[in-house]
Amino acid sequence: MQDCLVSSSSNPLSLIVPIAIILMIILRRQGVRQGAALDLGPKERLRPLLMVWIDPLLVFLFSGEMLWTIVHRNVMHATAAVVGGLLGSVVGIIRGRIVFIKAVPQHKSVVIKRNAIEYGLLIVLLALRITQDAITKHHSGIVIVILGGLIALAIIESITRAGALTQRYRNAKPFELLAEKAGPTSDL
Repeated sequence: MQDCLVSSSSNPLSLIVPIAIILMIILRRQGVRQGAALDLGPKERLRPLLMVWIDPLLVFLFSGEMLWTIVHRNVMHATAAVVGGLLGSVVGIIRGRIVFIKAVPQHKSVVIKRNAIEYGLLIVLLALRITQDAITKHHSGIVIVILGGLIALAIIESITRAGALTQRYRNAKPFELLAEKAGPTSDL
């Protein structure tokens, strides 16, 4: 029992993941509270920029070690990860453009249109993390190559999406934000 406690406390994930999850819960509540004062659409959510960046951190923490193990097998595995990463960057940029609605600088947040893909991806990555040993030891080489590409795609997509949302936030024009808040005006 004591050995189990020592080994789990020496793993950095045993500390970082719970802290990141707690921080995400706090930031989500903050976004809900601040978003209540805004006129948001049915699937629109206010997300603090920090929360936007915690998502890639969690994806990396859940699957980065498995990707590292896979890419070190041989050149084909590393190539699949690079191709997956390139595809992930394209997908991340596109998704960042699609989900972004507007910037809310007074809360250091963005309004995004959420969908089930983010939650589904996290569940899949968690399942892959849990079954990592069985997958890497008992499957054929091509399955591992594909898996490496998919994991790289997920990690890079998440990072690129967060970067795209941050860039859109920074490029938002303050006068457009004020005009949206004030509503339509009449020049009569």
